[in-house]
Amino acid sequence: MKYTCEMGPGEDYPGGILTVINELVNSKYLRKFNVKRIVTVSKKNKILKFLESMFYYFFLCAMKRVQLCHIHMSERGSCSRAIILINISSFFNVPVIVHSHGSEIIGYYNSLSTKKKNVFKKAMNYSSKIIILTPGWGNFGEI
Repeated sequence: MKYTCEMGPGEDYPGGILTVINELVNSKYLRKFNVKRIVTVSKKNKILKFLESMFYYFFLCAMKRVQLCHIHMSERGSCSRAIILINISSFFNVPVIVHSHGSEIIGYYNSLSTKKKNVFKKAMNYSSKIIILTPGWGNFGEI
């Protein structure tokens, strides 16, 4: 069985992203897509939780068990985690949907070095689709 992996914060991160993830995971319509939720960050131990989720996702990809990766991100560390997951997806030719919830994404992007901007651009350009919930992305243009 192949999964649609829903990647994002755990229950200890209440708010908009978690609400969207829970709606998607619990959707009767989406059950046919075998949605598997993978928590990529928790308040208790951010680094350990991400490493655990990253290796688990890598394993699923290596076993050819992933049909789609849907990543929820905002900015800063969330972008860094998303880029790593997108790179894993790219390595295994898994399509990616990036769901950007970050209201400060443009400021974050503009603060990056040229090298990091290029890494960000490459990851976003690999994505099959980018869902944008922030009005500011409309002024962002092509990355």
